[in-house]
This record gives sequence, structure tokens and C-alpha cells, in this order.
Amino acid sequence: MTVNAAAVDRCLKGAYDLHIHTGPSLFKRGLDDFEMAEKALNVKMKGFLIKAHEGSTVSRAYLAKKYFKNRVNIIGGHVMNIQAGGFNPYVVDAQIKLGAKVIWFPTISAANHIKHFGSLQYGAMKSTHALMEVQEGLTINDDKGVLLPDVVKILELIAEADVCLSTGHLSNEEIFILCRKAYETGVKKIIVNHPDFETNRMAVGDQQKLAQLGVYLEKSLLCLHPSWKSIDPEEMVEGINQIGAEKCILTTDYGQVENPDPVEGMKHFIRTLLKLDLAQNKIALMLKDNPYKLINARSKTI
Repeated sequence: MTVNAAAVDRCLKGAYDLHIHTGPSLFKRGLDDFEMAEKALNVKMKGFLIKAHEGSTVSRAYLAKKYFKNRVNIIGGHVMNIQAGGFNPYVVDAQIKLGAKVIWFPTISAANHIKHFGSLQYGAMKSTHALMEVQEGLTINDDKGVLLPDVVKILELIAEADVCLSTGHLSNEEIFILCRKAYETGVKKIIVNHPDFETNRMAVGDQQKLAQLGVYLEKSLLCLHPSWKSIDPEEMVEGINQIGAEKCILTTDYGQVENPDPVEGMKHFIRTLLKLDLAQNKIALMLKDNPYKLINARSKTI
């Protein structure tokens, strides 16, 4: 199927990418927040979310958004890795009050990530500076399988502020436990990060179960890379159709120096999905409506 460039542009106009890695970072990045904002404006994207394994991007997002006079919605959040305080309710409370729209559970310091890769790295993809290694990664449960009190408190803070919870690189077992508890606590917005990725590859049937709870499943371009051996495009499209586009979002997870910039990546992602006959209205739902619902929080900021 031949894809018209205008169709790609229509899908991209007004879109959000809720998973972009810009610099500065301890991992090599191809562009910074300001450069990404310029690229987003050039294609009339509505906004993007800055993710950093090292901690908070709230201040970075605030400054970049102000510089571009609010013409693009640059969104910040906080990742609860050990390097950023781990499961610390005081840190999460402060970041939410500063304007965090997304709180990620651990990524590189999650026990599941370390078990998979053997370290805080990504196999062959290394950080520019060797981080202090972690003997035991973070998990949401204690040694008796009970949810940690600080995790419960963090869920309460997320619920109270009506911001979005993202599951990071937790194991699938942890994801189910966390999502169920989060909804019991009053959390309304949850993203399962790249459930097609090798660290937490999840069966479509399990993704459907989470969608039925109200969870959104992130479909990431990075998972299509042969180097990660995660999923092929046809399988991803089939999964989206089974889960329902109304409970999926599309992201690039780009920003790595070896990849094209996130805007070019998203264009490629859209073309790929259109070639596989995924309807434009479904793509628009996953790029525009669903992300907006997830980051349009009522939280008060300073």
C-alpha cells in the first residue's frame, strides 16, 4: 500500500509523543529539549513528554515551554529510580507540586530490568558514565509479597493530584498488582510502558485484561527495531486491533543518538501503520485523544 505524505502529516498534526529521551542524559542523546521543541513545532505537533532515567524533567519542561511561549506543550515527569530517590513519597510530592504530569515507577533500577540485562545498562547500550551498580533493584513488594507502605503512599499522592502513573520496567506480575491497587486507591490514569519490549514482554491477552481495567497500553516504535528482538509491525497492529485503539497510545521512545530524531521516527511509525491498513482515525485516537486524556491533569502547580 502506498502512503500519501499528506496522510502522515494529518496524523502528526496535533499529536503527542509521551515517550521521548532528550539530553542532558547519562545515555547519549541526539537532541536536547529545545531542539526537540523546534522539530515538534515544525510539524505542528501538540506536545511531547520528556523522560529521563536519571530523575525529574519537570524544570526542564517548564523552561523549554516558557522559551517557546507555550506554542508546544512540553511535559515533565519524574522517574523513581534509585538515583532519584527511589520510592520516596516526599520526592514524589514535591515533583507533583512542581508540575509533574507523569510519575514513572523504576526503569533502569527496577529489579526486573537488572535481572534481564544484568545491570543498570541496556546490554550493548551503555551510559556515558558508569553508574554505581545496584545490588538489589527496586520492587514494589516486601520479602513477604506485601506492597511497600511507601508505594501505597505514592499511589495516594498520584490519585489525589490526578496525574498519570507509568509502570516503568517492572515485571508483569508487579504491573498487575500495581494497577489493581492503583485503581483501588483512586488513580485514574495509568500507562503500561512498552508491553511489547523485551524487559516486560506481555501477552496480548494480558494486555486486554489491563485495558479492561482502564489501563492504557503504550505501543512504541523502539519495540519494532530488530536489534531489540521484541515484535514485528504486523503483530503490533494485530495487538492494537485486539486490545482496541481506545486503550492504546503511540510513542517513539526515541532520542538515542543512533536513531533518527523522534519526529522523523514518528513519521516512519505512522507510515508503517498506514501501510498495514491501520485506520487513520485509530492512529489519531492513539496520538491525540488518548495522550491528551492522560496528561490533562487538574494538579495545582507552584
